[in-house]
Amino acid sequence: MPSELEYCLNTTSCKALIAAESFRKRDSFQVLCSVLPEITISKPGEIKSSSGVYKFDDILQAAGNEKLREVKELDSKIQFDDPANIQFKSGTTGKPKAATLSHFHFINNMVSLSNRMIVPGVKPVDCVPVPLFYSFGCVGGVIAAIIHRKLAVFPSPFFDPLATLKAIEKERCTLVMGTPTMFIDIVNHPDVNKFDLTSLQGALTSASPCSAELWKEVEQKLGVTNIINAYGSTETSPISCSTGPGERPDKKYHTIGTPADHVEVKIVDKDGRIVPVNKEGELYIRDSLTSLGYWGDKDKTKEVLNDARWYHTGDIAVMDEDGYVSIVGTIKDMINRGGESIYPQEVEEFLHSHPDVAEAQVVGVPDPRLGEKVCAWVKLKCGSTLTETELRDYCKENVSIVLI
Repeated sequence: MPSELEYCLNTTSCKALIAAESFRKRDSFQVLCSVLPEITISKPGEIKSSSGVYKFDDILQAAGNEKLREVKELDSKIQFDDPANIQFKSGTTGKPKAATLSHFHFINNMVSLSNRMIVPGVKPVDCVPVPLFYSFGCVGGVIAAIIHRKLAVFPSPFFDPLATLKAIEKERCTLVMGTPTMFIDIVNHPDVNKFDLTSLQGALTSASPCSAELWKEVEQKLGVTNIINAYGSTETSPISCSTGPGERPDKKYHTIGTPADHVEVKIVDKDGRIVPVNKEGELYIRDSLTSLGYWGDKDKTKEVLNDARWYHTGDIAVMDEDGYVSIVGTIKDMINRGGESIYPQEVEEFLHSHPDVAEAQVVGVPDPRLGEKVCAWVKLKCGSTLTETELRDYCKENVSIVLI
């Protein structure tokens, strides 16, 4: 949206913008012109604006010119802990927050964690269908490949389950990355059984919780034996905890694994005191990879990063006796139903256990008597004839709450 682009440019005091003219069905150039109308009346390379604007073809044609020499000079001046990347995170209220990471953050996060993504004895070939504009793709997909000299395969300009399946077969990929929604689309593609996926040894997810039922379906339909659940956020560069190859079923299906090397975690109550093992509380994270804060917004930074450099994730977690962490919900998403605390993720996990449910999202909606009720949006698997009444009956038989 033009307003979002304008906000991002102004927040970061952007000096130059590199952009494709279009993406999918969106005319990026027209969006840019609506924000910077000077573009339409300026000669190439002579835009009369506070921001410099470059297109990909302009950059290629400018090889060896003065601009590239300036870039090389700047390269020698950059320090390891200088800001390297700003990623805007949408919030439930207010403007997006500009999480800022350094070169040190990116490199060292993958040095400490990418070993968990490698299946022993297998030459790594990563299939990377996740977008590169946020940390999962650009760090977990690109930087990890560079560090470990792995082959990274990018199936398509934007996520396409069919293109992903074709790339796995053609390039003999050993690991496929994706968000839970991407894996849902891959395993439910009507042609999934037509591809030779025997090269796959592992599947890696991050960005949002993945249900145990979906993981089991990934194992069954894609033939993977190693499930890697990664957890983190842009503010933590981005991965803080993960499972690894060869985990026990109870660990790989139901936890986000153990903290990475040099990462501290603690689970605290509402007063900030550490809770006992197997007790719920908010997950705090602290390490040398925690972001530099939100660009130009000290107040928002203080809300999530205290003086002791503990990052407040806002996620409700539990740690077991073996040091494995499980996310059971989030503070903001918790539903208060007549005084009963309900975490949407737990209800979503249950709904995913029904064989006809492909995807489920649970939210709280206002209720004059209870304050909030539980409402679920459910997407059925292709060909399913499951009715609302049948799903209600399934819930009544197995959970103590009833969806509206």
